[in-house]
Amino acid sequence: MTSYHLPSKKQVSQKKDYTGIFCDIQNVPSIIKFASLVLQFAESNGTVSCKNIYYNSQRQDQVASSNKLKELGFRCVNVPDTSKNSADKRLKDDCYEAVAFNSSLKNIILFSGDKDFAVLISILKAMGKKVIVFAQPR
Repeated sequence: MTSYHLPSKKQVSQKKDYTGIFCDIQNVPSIIKFASLVLQFAESNGTVSCKNIYYNSQRQDQVASSNKLKELGFRCVNVPDTSKNSADKRLKDDCYEAVAFNSSLKNIILFSGDKDFAVLISILKAMGKKVIVFAQPR
């Protein structure tokens, strides 16, 4: 005889919302000063499933910042391409991929200082994602 165990109503687990951080360090270099606060804020919005920082290893200031952020658990993505908006394009691609393959990713925290992300934000919002933008004026 086979025994089947059905979970009681109390045992049904709720799906957690996940949060993703995507930051173009060239546009928001001040993140280095506030990285711990950023993480606390992100965790208050859900379990943080990705913490991506985009930088260019050809820029020494960005390398130094990325090294400090690695210590805090950020995934530092090197985009050494010098063509216009190369880091922005990589950030957008990674964000789309993260959302496409993780339906629990409900919150996106975006750090940027330019308008290149308007379409990304519109698409994420249309998908029902909560988008939080931190920007730094130039």
